[in-house]
Amino acid sequence: MSKTLSLFLVDFKKLLGPLTVLSVFNLVAGLLLAARDLLMAWIFGVGIEVDAYFGAWMIPGFLLSIFISVVPSVLIPFLLKERCKNNEQDSYLTLFTISLVSSTLVLLIIYFFRSPLAQLIVRNYEIATLSTELLPLILIAQFFIIMCAFIRSSLHSYKNYVLPSILNNISLVVVISSLYLLNESLGIKSLLYGLIVAHAVEFCLLFFISSKRYNYFHIKIKWSPEIKGFIKEFSFLALSSVVLYFIIVVDQNMASALGKGSMSTLLFGLKVVNLFNFIIGSSLSLVFLVDYSELMSQKKYTLAYNRLKRVSLTVFLVGSVVALSIILLSQPLVKLLYLHGDFNPKDVLEVSKVQAMFALQIPFYLVSMIGVRFLNSNFLGSLNLKIVLVSFVFNILGNIILIKFFGISGIALSTSISYVVVSALVFYSCLRFIAKKQAL
Repeated sequence: MSKTLSLFLVDFKKLLGPLTVLSVFNLVAGLLLAARDLLMAWIFGVGIEVDAYFGAWMIPGFLLSIFISVVPSVLIPFLLKERCKNNEQDSYLTLFTISLVSSTLVLLIIYFFRSPLAQLIVRNYEIATLSTELLPLILIAQFFIIMCAFIRSSLHSYKNYVLPSILNNISLVVVISSLYLLNESLGIKSLLYGLIVAHAVEFCLLFFISSKRYNYFHIKIKWSPEIKGFIKEFSFLALSSVVLYFIIVVDQNMASALGKGSMSTLLFGLKVVNLFNFIIGSSLSLVFLVDYSELMSQKKYTLAYNRLKRVSLTVFLVGSVVALSIILLSQPLVKLLYLHGDFNPKDVLEVSKVQAMFALQIPFYLVSMIGVRFLNSNFLGSLNLKIVLVSFVFNILGNIILIKFFGISGIALSTSISYVVVSALVFYSCLRFIAKKQAL
């Protein structure tokens, strides 16, 4: 017992600094995101304009999901590995060029097919038409967000957490300001213009900061075996991300079929849960990805796995307490946050039910994120894809069954159940990997 406690304290001291820094900045970012969503709710309520905004984001959402979640998961361990071989400069610049060109091409394809895509994803014709009008602005914002995520990951590989976080928070302040100042003249588009300006400036600053480490004016594309390995791993995780995106699309699609305002109800019900997952989950995810990647480069597999078990138990217990608190205080919390302007008491009741169902996922989501980073640090993207496919099946079946009993809240409950399954499969995969390494 004393040995376990001492090992836990060693882990805690080693990771406390970066976890604290990231958690503080993520807390500020999370509060700013919450302020943005609250302002949107107060100004526009739960209705067709907000549905159109969320629907428009769903159309190119898969691309954003890929770059926000997949790029750090592959790029950070890859750069750490290449740094040991003194190949980091050429490898990074090759991948930067590929990302720049490929993201531009995909966004252009989405733009030219925006109308049929909107009709496919958003089943309500009126909402789909409004989503099509908003999509060009969203695509421009998407480009800058994607490239910011790429450069930010390279800085994180050097444990540079502060500057990227500050720039991200400043961008959110610009977005909120534009929504507050311009909503009367531009409507929901004020939010999109703010996004474009904020992330364009963020991209320029990140580019300047990273240029001190990488010489962007001497780009040479080199198709080394390592680059091919990166692309293979990226492909597995990209497919996983696309499947996760389609899980969200299915949820949104089923929600939209339940009537106007249902999509907004589902998404507003997820905001508080996502806030906690973002503050804690993203901090744990990033710090442990860097930590595991360093241990794997030194072939310290058992040490990494033991650390995974100790931290996961602690995180699960904390997450369970938070989940229970949100469930018990769901209705007062929604009333406090959203009951303003066009957001009425009926909306409060529906959103609070959805929020309580979503809260069940918190402890399982957090521990699965930590476990997935263990798999990422070992370039086990194929296993990750299999787990996500199982989750996809469970989520769809859960939606079909639970909507009949709980309505819109059934979609939220199905999502939480899926995370229970995912967390179990992730840790089983980690255990099998370690068993194979120890057998060698």
